[in-house]
Amino acid sequence: FFFGIFNEGKNTHFVHLTILTRTHPKWTDKAMRWPLRWLLVIMVIAVFYMVPFAILGITMRMTATQSTLLLEKGAQLQAQQESLINAQAAELKRAREEAGLLKQLCEREKERVNTSTSNSPLVNARLAAPSHLPHASISTPLVQSLTNVPTTPLQFDQTNASMTAATNMLEPKIPRIVHQSWRSASRIPTRFESWMRSWTDHHPDWKYIFWDDADNLLLIQKYFPEFTRTYQALPQGVARADFTRYALLHQFGGIYADADFECKASFEDLVTRHEAFVSTEPQAHAKLLEGKQEVHVCNAIMASRPKHPFWMAVLQRIKRTQQTSRTTDPVSLTGPRMLHGTYMDERGRSAQGVQLLPEEYFYPEVAFWNQANLDKACRVVTAWNRKECQYLKDFPRGRYTANTHAVHHWECTWCRGDRTGQYSSITALVPKAQRPSAAGLL
Repeated sequence: FFFGIFNEGKNTHFVHLTILTRTHPKWTDKAMRWPLRWLLVIMVIAVFYMVPFAILGITMRMTATQSTLLLEKGAQLQAQQESLINAQAAELKRAREEAGLLKQLCEREKERVNTSTSNSPLVNARLAAPSHLPHASISTPLVQSLTNVPTTPLQFDQTNASMTAATNMLEPKIPRIVHQSWRSASRIPTRFESWMRSWTDHHPDWKYIFWDDADNLLLIQKYFPEFTRTYQALPQGVARADFTRYALLHQFGGIYADADFECKASFEDLVTRHEAFVSTEPQAHAKLLEGKQEVHVCNAIMASRPKHPFWMAVLQRIKRTQQTSRTTDPVSLTGPRMLHGTYMDERGRSAQGVQLLPEEYFYPEVAFWNQANLDKACRVVTAWNRKECQYLKDFPRGRYTANTHAVHHWECTWCRGDRTGQYSSITALVPKAQRPSAAGLL
């Protein structure tokens, strides 16, 4: 186009395309054809390269926007969770303060009633709250009603009703029952005496129920008839004893403890705090004896409220394993390995509410009779076993803490035998013991 303009001799004037076409058609073909084609090619190439970059830019922009929105939403959720946690913590602290005040008020009023006479000035006295409690900050109607002075017999009766309600608020989540079991009620190794009696020593007001093999069968037949065939198909001995302990916790609740468990402190704090709890064996057992990183949930001591769904899940798992597996090893069929697997699988489902307590609560000692195998595993110390081997050196007789409530002596009579020639009856070993039939359980 410009070539045609310059050849026309009109260098300073714009020549319209139509004029150039009329005067020099051949020049127009030569001047316009190839530049337009190249221009078209360049435009196509430019579009080909620019479109992906444009799409990429738009995508990155959208991604950045979404990321910003997600971050903002995450921050909001985190703030809400922190606020909820703080509110729950404050509510828990407040509830504990109220429970402490209620308990002290009940004790004070009970003491006054016991020491008063018919002409006692109690009805005209003010019930003073303990000065060290944050009484002024508690506005619960029940607390206020307890601190108001009864001035007439009617008001006094109303106050007693309020105190009864306060006492009910302190009822435990787990029944105050201790269950223990042995093959026969008339032939129990005498070396268990101090351990078994320690439960009634630390819980004089609790029920102590003793079960033998005959009682165990009646328990399954009466309350779990759908599992009778499964129970009878299990090997006699510890496997059936394992099955029974899960069943009686489901049916009656309370605390189950093996006969070689020694109580060291009252369980009152645990049964009022949790609706169910189990515990783990020592880490040294898991690593040095089992070769496992993960500690096992042990079934030597357990507790729960009645009808907790976790125990039914355990019974169902034993039934499935007994039907589909050929294993006869009680540790895997009904014992700790099975219980650990069920607990891990049922977290967030039937195991919800089952508190897993650390080993210091019930297992401060390792199985000393297995010390040779523990020492053998520590002959070569590596990063894998260094912590556990050092633990055995630092605490050769076990590690007791303020949280230790009981200790397992790891007799393992099912794998090592009774190793005794002295036996006695349950009535001689634990005079306060009740049989299930006498207690109305069977």
